[in-house]
Amino acid sequence: MSHNIAIRNGWKWNVEKLNSIIKNSPNNWVVINDVSDFPNQTATTIILETGNTYVIGTPITTSKRFIVQTGVDITGGCFSDLTLTYTGTGDMFTTVDAAWSLTFITYACPNGRIFNCTGAGVTLVEATSCVDCKDIGLFTGTGFSSANFSNSNFLSVSGQGFQFTGTFFVYSITKAYMNGLSPTYVSMDLSNALFYNIEIQNVESYGVSGGISLKGTTGSANLLADRVATVKDATLNGGGITPLSIITPSDIRWHFEGNAGIPDTLEDALLYFNGNVTPTAITATSNNGSNAVTVNAVWTLDRISKFTATSGGVVTYTGEREITVPLDVSVNILGTTGGAQDVTIYLFKNNVVIPATARRDEINNSRSKVFHIPWQITLQKNDTLHVRVENNTSTSNVIVTQGIMRLR
Repeated sequence: MSHNIAIRNGWKWNVEKLNSIIKNSPNNWVVINDVSDFPNQTATTIILETGNTYVIGTPITTSKRFIVQTGVDITGGCFSDLTLTYTGTGDMFTTVDAAWSLTFITYACPNGRIFNCTGAGVTLVEATSCVDCKDIGLFTGTGFSSANFSNSNFLSVSGQGFQFTGTFFVYSITKAYMNGLSPTYVSMDLSNALFYNIEIQNVESYGVSGGISLKGTTGSANLLADRVATVKDATLNGGGITPLSIITPSDIRWHFEGNAGIPDTLEDALLYFNGNVTPTAITATSNNGSNAVTVNAVWTLDRISKFTATSGGVVTYTGEREITVPLDVSVNILGTTGGAQDVTIYLFKNNVVIPATARRDEINNSRSKVFHIPWQITLQKNDTLHVRVENNTSTSNVIVTQGIMRLR
């Protein structure tokens, strides 16, 4: 495959390095050492054409904005020195339905917005550093749009960060640093878009008091059902910025792990009651859970995350991903009539008895007995759990005086 290489004005680069890179590239390579080297431009715009890799060879400063077509790669070969500066007040890079990349380059956009990407395109930004910008970018998705950033820095943002609207397949930002200077700064505003997938990992988000690192919508409404956004190993509270707005670690489609200033996501629930004196009515005896009845008590919710619970002791898992969690149930049961009686408690999942959870003991009406179920259970979205009790000896009622149910 042939490559067109334009080398002007004595541009110098390691020839072996250049040859090794272009050997496997499908693009034509256009080396830029002066604004005039861009082959397609007007008085206000520079059009980066399909099928070209633009290598910025020496520092370039321009007030012309870049219109980027699909298949374009812009690179500086490394990002140790400032190589591309846009001095205009508009958008530095504008794309429509474009799959393009910005790699290995240091650049500046002090008075404008870096990115304005619209349509079903793919934006890939890797190993870059923006030393100065007003806004990071507006991304308007139409379905299978994707915005991917890795090993990249935004060192000084005077306006806003990432802003999204529309529908996106993926937003991925990893090993990145962002520093906002305004008290109204939002580093990643996801509140006006719908996402298939969100990945935020090893991100350092800094800002002043009043700023926000990550903003979403109530109840995970901007993520498709059965999807989980992940935030891992990130610092989202640098310099006094608020880590989260609207989003919480307990939201059903978010998972937080190992982040500074944000609790880890836990799928857990804790319910209890004490001093119950209301009998649980027994209508028939059984020995296999077939006539077991729900404990008659009013349960109090102590804490909950990715579950819901009723005062009747029914716990429902609401998370999007399948989980396996430890479960502990402990209840005290007292008889209502004299004489010894055998009773058994069971755990029910989706109103079906789990026979192996049966715990049987003898009770009377003078002293309660403690029944304990230690268990491990796998749950999917909308699975329910609750405790039932049966009398194995007679139809005498029982009183479950206190109880605890814990999932974690």
